Amino acid sequence: MLAKAVLVLVLFQKNFLRDWHILMKHIFTAEEEEILVRCCAPNQSKALNTCVDKAGLTFKQYKDLKTAVERWRSRGLGRSSPEEEKKELSGVTDPSTSLMDLTKRARALAKCIAEIK
Repeated sequence: MLAKAVLVLVLFQKNFLRDWHILMKHIFTAEEEEILVRCCAPNQSKALNTCVDKAGLTFKQYKDLKTAVERWRSRGLGRSSPEEEKKELSGVTDPSTSLMDLTKRARALAKCIAEIK
């Protein structure tokens, strides 16, 4: 029984990484990535916190998502080991987070942050 649960978890994680690649290559636009990476000036922290709350993320998840996007872009579209990517995304996701949910939250965050500027 435990082996079955571990197998499901491993398959879920592999699929999540595959879906993360799809998300970063085909769903996020370059402008959305840039907005997320370059946000925000210190005097805009209240507006940023509002956006993070509206997107349904914690501030730690926001920071982890921002870091994952920065690393993705700096590596030339995610050329790293699966272990590194799992580590980067571990703060953004939990076992109950689906890619669709993460996508909606990230897009809502990017849209809200774009309005700050």
